[in-house]
Amino acid sequence: MNNKLNIKSLIKIDVDKAILIIPINSKKYKHIYFELNHVKPEKSVSLTEQIEKLIKRNEELEKRIIALEGKVFTKEDTKEEILNKLSNKLDNSIYPVLNIEISKERMKGEEKKEELGKEVILIYKNDKDNNKIRLIGDNFKERSKIELYTIDDNKLITDNEYSFKSKGEIKIKMIIKESINDFGYMFKDCRQLIRIDGMINVSNGTNFGYMFSKCRSFQISDEMKNWNVSNGKNFECMFEYCDSFKNLNGLENWNVSNGKNFEGMFLSCSNLQNLDALKYWNVSNGEKFGINKIPIIDNNNPENYRGMFASCYSLNNIDGIKDWNVSNGLYFGGMFNSCKFQNLDAIKNWNVSNGIFFGDMFGRCDSL
Repeated sequence: MNNKLNIKSLIKIDVDKAILIIPINSKKYKHIYFELNHVKPEKSVSLTEQIEKLIKRNEELEKRIIALEGKVFTKEDTKEEILNKLSNKLDNSIYPVLNIEISKERMKGEEKKEELGKEVILIYKNDKDNNKIRLIGDNFKERSKIELYTIDDNKLITDNEYSFKSKGEIKIKMIIKESINDFGYMFKDCRQLIRIDGMINVSNGTNFGYMFSKCRSFQISDEMKNWNVSNGKNFECMFEYCDSFKNLNGLENWNVSNGKNFEGMFLSCSNLQNLDALKYWNVSNGEKFGINKIPIIDNNNPENYRGMFASCYSLNNIDGIKDWNVSNGLYFGGMFNSCKFQNLDAIKNWNVSNGIFFGDMFGRCDSL
């Protein structure tokens, strides 16, 4: 168990109250909310630091909050039953400090339910006249659950590619007819995809592997910050080769607490400079953050070193992930291969005691 207190997220309510959020694994409830009292703003100390001090003044409280991380509840549990279970972890001596609330709706970043059949606009760039553009990935298994239409004449597009006469910005209407569980490869190799306008309901998704792989022009839209990916287990190579990313703003509130596989998630995002947006990600269930063996053929091809941030050639700041709990991680091979940062101070306190393979975790990090 990680013995370092990890505050997941804080929401200031008023001058003397704040909320500490701890994810739980209940299918019915997403988080436990602890309302912390006796927190007063101080000019010289951040709200986060105040709350950390408050909790650490009560060692028993700190131990019990840490023990809650990863706590498993069943989908049949009611709010009252969960509170009863928590009573084994939190006793009456703590209640003056904390008021407990369990909520589905109040989760920061919780996705609003979307009705099936609602339109989403996919925006592509067309660089030349009479050009065929890939709209959907060929290996997207649930293609039959969506329909694509041209905007101008509302023509149904049955193929995954479509020819456009004129260059410029292209808008395609997408309608999701049925709930999708597997988003893997949905937009793989859609190199002209710029952004998505409108909310895609991803709340049932368990697989997001290669969803935006090689979408080199793709930008994170405002709607994506509210994506509910809490059921996601596989995020392998989800954004690999998204060259337009300079930061990951918009992904701050993603709940990836059920994620197991993060291998290559941001592989070769060549312009990515920092990981600040991932500060509060809960990756405590993660097992794969990189490859599990050294590739037989070593030709410096990014495909061979598919670490979570491998070949992010512009990545010079990893302070954002310093508090990550990677204690369940098994494979870290090539995780930061070919990155640009100059020291490892940010991750010096990581607990990697369960790790099995670390080969080339920092290989070709020539600035270290």
